[in-house]
Amino acid sequence: MSPSPKHFHQERREFIRVKQECAVEYRFLGAVESVDSDRSYEGVTDNISGGGLKLIGTIPNPDWVPLLLLGKVALAVSVRLPGEAHPVRAMTRTAWIEGVDPGTHRFLVGLRFREIAPHERERIIQFIIRKQLK
Repeated sequence: MSPSPKHFHQERREFIRVKQECAVEYRFLGAVESVDSDRSYEGVTDNISGGGLKLIGTIPNPDWVPLLLLGKVALAVSVRLPGEAHPVRAMTRTAWIEGVDPGTHRFLVGLRFREIAPHERERIIQFIIRKQLK
């Protein structure tokens, strides 16, 4: 008797993620008039991997949610890894969004790295390895 496929959960992630709070500065970028690409916001990660991160932060205009999900608005992020002198910088695309508190416009946002320099991704991967060895 062979095991049923429904008993197996296949992890589809390309990168290992770790639960880690890191400070994130981010800006919204897009060809939409209401998006002020010069204004930056502050948030934190809930987890991070070489492929992306979960951001806890503000989306100043809830009307942007569909634009984020459709890829019409992107986020430029600067992530401060603990113990690192310089932030990791990347362009991201939104994979998913969950509302946390509609009154404050705080959301959980799943971000995938769209543009990230290989050495920046390697910094994240090395950070994750060090964290797992602790």
